[in-house]
Amino acid sequence: MVVLNQAKRLELLEKLVAIPSVNDHEQDVAQFLHKYLAKYGISSQLVQVAPDRACLVAQIGTGTPCLALAGHLDVVDATASAWQSDPFVLTERNEKLYGRGASDMKAGVAALVIALIELVHAKKLPKGQVRLLLTVGEEMEQAGSKLLYEQGYMQDVDALLIAEPTDLKVAYAYKGSMDISVISRGKSAHSSMPEQGYNALEPLIEFLYQTKKAFLKAAKLDELLGNATFNATVLKAGSQVNSLPERATAEINVRTTPTVDNEKVQALIELWKNKLNDTGLSLQLQLI
Repeated sequence: MVVLNQAKRLELLEKLVAIPSVNDHEQDVAQFLHKYLAKYGISSQLVQVAPDRACLVAQIGTGTPCLALAGHLDVVDATASAWQSDPFVLTERNEKLYGRGASDMKAGVAALVIALIELVHAKKLPKGQVRLLLTVGEEMEQAGSKLLYEQGYMQDVDALLIAEPTDLKVAYAYKGSMDISVISRGKSAHSSMPEQGYNALEPLIEFLYQTKKAFLKAAKLDELLGNATFNATVLKAGSQVNSLPERATAEINVRTTPTVDNEKVQALIELWKNKLNDTGLSLQLQLI
């Protein structure tokens, strides 16, 4: 017997979308699901990450094997003016459902919760356990998954299923992601007397050029994941056109593969930071 019919399933998704759990404000949706699971006899716990931020963990069964079902509670921000309807009201148009997180990934979270409820009430878990792990901060810094890992929730897991939207295709591998911040320091001066200052932007541009060139030279194709990528995505310097900037920053995103892994990328950027700093520049790196 099905516990949650189609109407109840859509109602759950509707309620999840209505909770604006934009990154940094996921606790409300965690508390909602905590109460929702309890209605169906499933106990769960909130794992606090920070004020207003909590993961949710639930488990059915005991022993081995252990299958973990994972999803994230946060969504990216939504500017209402860019939407045809309220982003936090699940809206049907042309047989499709629209709302912030309707795909990524309130629907995935709803599917996992529904699966857990149906599994419990069907009594079709003869052995082992299924663990639900719903995290905060997936869209930004992965704070929730990091904390759950550190607290041992993955220690006995034999397999992990993540309900990200993939057009119903099974994705079993993905590139890694590194975010790197680069700071260049100089000395401000009026552009009419540049010799009295030092333009912080120029060494930063040189660093970005040299590291990208070195990365492309060192990059090797991975048979499964393809090419690693290296992109400067954020650049900030200066406040007015006739003044040399005393500080310039860049942020770089690298998508890594087993053939071009984190250690290789870090070694490459450290090499060029040291090379340029040895010429008198002032560059600092931070892995963010």
